[in-house]
Amino acid sequence: MFEETRFDGPELVVTLSQDHDVSRLNLIAPDGSLYTQADVAEGATTIRLRVMDIQPGLGDYEHYNPGTYELTAVREDSSQSRELEMRPDLQLTEASHYQEGANRGNLALTIENTGTAPTWPYQIVYRDAPNEAANAELNDRKGIPQFITPEDPVENIIGPGEAVDFVGNTPPIVFTDDDSTEETCAGQVVEFVAVVGTVVDSSLEQTIEVSLSGERSGIGTSDTYTCSEIGAELIGGGESDES
Repeated sequence: MFEETRFDGPELVVTLSQDHDVSRLNLIAPDGSLYTQADVAEGATTIRLRVMDIQPGLGDYEHYNPGTYELTAVREDSSQSRELEMRPDLQLTEASHYQEGANRGNLALTIENTGTAPTWPYQIVYRDAPNEAANAELNDRKGIPQFITPEDPVENIIGPGEAVDFVGNTPPIVFTDDDSTEETCAGQVVEFVAVVGTVVDSSLEQTIEVSLSGERSGIGTSDTYTCSEIGAELIGGGESDES
């Protein structure tokens, strides 16, 4: 009866066999409660169940609890079920220089989902970065993704086996004339920690080694600047605690 199950953004997509007589799909949570359901129109073979929702305008969100779910196809006089593992696992896998406009001192962080269900990160902050403004604590507004890119909240959702590049709101590699020397962009190497807020797991923390070269490049009309050439490399492996 179940031909395929896959995730598309915030939705679980279920494909049923052509000759099915299913009237409703129920997704049962690990605690045995009904998580969500969808009626199946006569003749339909593709059904979508929304398993998460980002509502940045309201500052709210919905997200499943990781675990083993049960997908049940309900017929007139019987039902058929299959287990569905829904456990996201985010890993920080790469860092690179982001060079757009006033964010030339920023980094693009590649985050990969090696788990079995979609989820999203919501914020990037840093520890011990050159730019003090980037050194902050994660907030608790998980339903309001705070990134320069991706801009669309739905594009923040990372499906199983997918990877997305994220750029935080505050660039970490920014200097001021007060704390600068002529050697800042002459081969200096700095290390600091990226902290990525996630919805269901502990935050991701990863040390990044940044090499600075090229010329001083002013940012805006203030006395702040970055370097024209920035190389970034992750030190060690990213990690997250699975639920």
